[in-house]
Amino acid sequence: MKHQLTKTMGLAMVGAALLVAAPVFASSHNSSASEGVSWHSHDRGSIIDLLQKRAKEFNLTADQKDKIKALRATNETERKAFWAEMKKDRQEMRQLIQSKDYTEDKAKEMIAAKSEARQKMMLMRANTAHQVWLVLTPEQQQKVQAMMEKREAKVKAIMEKHSKS
Repeated sequence: MKHQLTKTMGLAMVGAALLVAAPVFASSHNSSASEGVSWHSHDRGSIIDLLQKRAKEFNLTADQKDKIKALRATNETERKAFWAEMKKDRQEMRQLIQSKDYTEDKAKEMIAAKSEARQKMMLMRANTAHQVWLVLTPEQQQKVQAMMEKREAKVKAIMEKHSKS
């Protein structure tokens, strides 16, 4: 049980790390897409995204599909509000940088607020991913884990490729 929890938390952390790492690779999107990895928000490596994208491969029951859909919908409003807030924060930071009133303390304050919001979002995604994980059978969990590991290996290869160039 403890080993399973460790694996679950590890997968949640990988998904969260991929969520945070995605903007870093935004500039290299075209080359990444050609290698089979997309950095669009709908394909960031979370268990929910994987299950929705490849539902048939996991032989999800109608009940499982309904539960997963409900879990995703539960947080939809918060996710939309988060991304709207991130957009507003970027605009405010740009304005501060271009302002005569710029101070390092103001910038640090804005960065701290943004970091706190990101942490809240990552925790929400991890909690939701864990709830989805619990909906799956042990066989489905193994299949998800294998696919997540494969995806992680692809991302690692791309990261290594770009770090050399």
